[in-house]
Amino acid sequence: MRIPALKPAPRVWLLLGLAIALAPRGLAHEKHVGTVTGVLGLDLYASGDVVDALLAVQEDGAKAIELRHVRSTDGGRTWGPAAPILKGKAAVFSPRRGAEPQIAASGDRIVVIWTEPGSSPWGSGALASAVSPDGGRTWRKGPTPADDGTTKDHGFVDVAAFGPNRFLAVWLDSRDGEQGLRSAVSPDAGASWGKNVDVDARTCECCANRLLVRQDRADVIYRDLDPRDMVVATTTDGGRSWRKVGAAGPFGWKFDGCPEVGGALAVTEAAGLETLHALVWTGKGSEVGVWRLSSGDRGLTWSKPARMGDAAAKHLDMAASGACVAAVWDQYLARGKRSVVLASVSCDGGRIWSKPNIISAPNANATHPLAVATPRGILAAWTERTGAGPIDWKTRALWEAPAAPHVSE
Repeated sequence: MRIPALKPAPRVWLLLGLAIALAPRGLAHEKHVGTVTGVLGLDLYASGDVVDALLAVQEDGAKAIELRHVRSTDGGRTWGPAAPILKGKAAVFSPRRGAEPQIAASGDRIVVIWTEPGSSPWGSGALASAVSPDGGRTWRKGPTPADDGTTKDHGFVDVAAFGPNRFLAVWLDSRDGEQGLRSAVSPDAGASWGKNVDVDARTCECCANRLLVRQDRADVIYRDLDPRDMVVATTTDGGRSWRKVGAAGPFGWKFDGCPEVGGALAVTEAAGLETLHALVWTGKGSEVGVWRLSSGDRGLTWSKPARMGDAAAKHLDMAASGACVAAVWDQYLARGKRSVVLASVSCDGGRIWSKPNIISAPNANATHPLAVATPRGILAAWTERTGAGPIDWKTRALWEAPAAPHVSE
C-alpha cells in the first residue's frame, strides 16, 4: 500500500499551536465549558478478542455527563449497543480528551474509574469507580482507589488488569501539597483497593499516565517534573513498590507549565526476546513533536529518538501484537485549520516503519487517537467532529493478523 507523505505546517502556525498547548501552570485544570456535545471522553481496553469501549457523552440539552459502555467480541470488527453505566448516578467532572474516564477488564469483570466534581479551585474532585461482574450487563458503584480522603485534585487516571480479577490503577493527586503519581491494587475485581503507593512523589501536574502490564511486571510512563521529559517506572512485586527506570528520550525540556500530553508503551517479541517501545512528545525548541524509541533492556537504555510525523504532531498512542507495533497520533495540517489522525506500522520489531497514513475522515477535525492489540490485529480509535455537529468516535484496523492455516482432517 502506497501511503502519502504530509507537508510540514508553516512555522508561524506551529508556534501558535505550541503557545496554546503550553499554557501556564494551572490553566490546563480549568473547566472546559462550552456547547460541544457528543463523545467528550473515550477509552479502549482489549483482552483477547474482547474490546471494551468507555464513552463519556454530553447529549444536546443535557446538564450531566453520561458514562456508556460498548463491547466488541470480535476484536473491534463489530460493536454491541452503548449501555449507560450507573444511569443518572455517576457524577463526572468535565471530561476532555487526554483526561477522561478509564476502563479495564479481566474476563467479564470490568472496572471503570473517573474523576468526580469536587472542591479544587477548578472543580475537580475525588476518584470514583463502577464495577460490572457480567461483561457490562449490570453495574454497581465501587470504592475510590485513593485513600487520602480528599475531594480535590485527583485525575489523569489509568487502570489495567493485573492478573485474574486483579486491577492496577495509577493517577495524579496533590495530597501533600504537590502533584505526584500514586498507585493502588484491587485484589477482588474492584470491590476494594489496597494501600496507596507513591510511584513518584513529584511529577508534572497534568499529563496522562499510561500503564503497560505483563505477567511479571507493570510499567508506567509519565511526565517528570524537571526536566519535563517522559520517564518509565516499574513494579515487579505486584505493585507494592516502584522503581524509576529512567527517561524515554532525555530531551532535557525545561518548562514550567501543563502540556497535557502523555506517552505510550508497547512490547514486541521475536525469537524469545522482548523489545520495549515508547512514543513520547516534547515541547523543546526545534525538537517539538512526537518521537519513538525502543529498548532491549526493559527501559534501562533507549535507542536514539526518531521523529514521527512533523512538528505539529501531538497526542499519541501505540500498541503491539507479536512482532508488529503500530503508532498513532494527531497532527494539524497546514495553517492549523484541521487536525487529522495518522498511523504508522512496523512488523519487524520496530526497525522499519511505514510512511504515515491519514486514517481519519477527510473533512473531520480528529484528535486523541488510541490503539489496542487483539489476536486479530491492532485497532485504532479516535474522536472526530465535522463542522458544528456533535463529536463522534471512530475505529479502524491498522494491521490484521494472518489467518491461521486451515487443516483438513
